[in-house]
Amino acid sequence: MGTYLRDVFSEELIAVGAWDKRIVVLDPEVARSTKMLAFRDVYPDRFFEFGVAEQNVIAAAAGMAAEGLVPFAVAFAIFITERPYEIIRCSVAHGRKNVKIIGGYAGFSASKDGATHICLEDLGALRVLPEIAIVSPSDPVMTRQMIRPIVAHNGPVYMRIENEPLPVLYRDSIGFEIGKTYQPREGKHITLIGIGGCVGRALDAASRLAEKGIEADVLDAATLKPFDRKTLLTSISKTGRVVSIEDHNIYGGLASAVSEVVAEEKIAVSYKAVAMMEDYSESGLPDSLRKKYGTSTDHIVNAAMEVLEK
Repeated sequence: MGTYLRDVFSEELIAVGAWDKRIVVLDPEVARSTKMLAFRDVYPDRFFEFGVAEQNVIAAAAGMAAEGLVPFAVAFAIFITERPYEIIRCSVAHGRKNVKIIGGYAGFSASKDGATHICLEDLGALRVLPEIAIVSPSDPVMTRQMIRPIVAHNGPVYMRIENEPLPVLYRDSIGFEIGKTYQPREGKHITLIGIGGCVGRALDAASRLAEKGIEADVLDAATLKPFDRKTLLTSISKTGRVVSIEDHNIYGGLASAVSEVVAEEKIAVSYKAVAMMEDYSESGLPDSLRKKYGTSTDHIVNAAMEVLEK
């Protein structure tokens, strides 16, 4: 069992909002699902409902940021990133506005709501835009510790949250910093680098590999942009092998970030990406879809063994 990150996010945003009066929440009629009704109940004058109109949410958030507020636009990842994409580009990123975009129900975690709700392109879509920091928590502790740095960061941030109960991976003293990759497990034979909920599955895969005498370095790319090249390079210089894991399309997200570092540094490394191939998902249970589309723990273990055999 685990904890839903949306619950932790809601609780911490309310707590931080008590001392930072600049924080406001903008909602496109999904506050019940995102748990932002709790924020509305505590700060009714700092909660703004727009109906099903994500474009208006982002446009208004940019305007509020220009007036010194810290707006949090909170919705389903697929709709808060892709419906208002042009407005994010022109009014938020290009204008360097201090807007915080929170994409919940990311990856396969909205799959029970229908295939159109499954968000596997958001990281790539936003990563190509200058100025936007991109973060994704892997457990409840990191979710809680992300909020204050996000508020303190002077510029746009995209926070990707999956809607599944996740176990605690870190102690309360982890101390999140934007731009830092974390290492929840040390090893010497292969590097497993994941993002969001995939980090827990990478740790499960590392435990299974350890039964075979294989010790894996497990990295948590809690910040996809700006990407922590140094931590990745330190790990793969030791292991010479790397597997990236993400519930996202293989293009534009973590696989692209890892590939860019390896190519630019001209490193000879055995590498495989565990990601959604060029396809669209169907409705279903998240774990069933991961088994079908290749991002389950079994796929991580198999990818690691393939890389080790090269």
